[in-house]
Amino acid sequence: MNPGCDATVQFHDDLGDDPCTFHCALPAGHMGDHEETGQVNGETYRVTWQGTPTTEDQIEFALREYLAKRASIGRAAELAGLSVQEIIEQVVKRGIEPHWDEQVIREALGE
Repeated sequence: MNPGCDATVQFHDDLGDDPCTFHCALPAGHMGDHEETGQVNGETYRVTWQGTPTTEDQIEFALREYLAKRASIGRAAELAGLSVQEIIEQVVKRGIEPHWDEQVIREALGE
């Protein structure tokens, strides 16, 4: 999984000759607005902007929640925007050790 979000936003002054680029400092796959914080001349700033997460970002976020046991496999599927079967395929594809039993798998696959 990626260590950080790679979203950026750039602003220019009225003349377009003084650009400023902000880089999201949140983890890859985070949900919600992007954010950068820092200090300039001793003053703290916080810039947020909206962005649309990619499907891969959503899957990574969902799987982190699943791995941390903050989300069930069903909830992880919802977070990722996938079916339960699709999120199970992602778990297997990425070599993640599942924490479900055979009954959960049967129910998820509609068997």
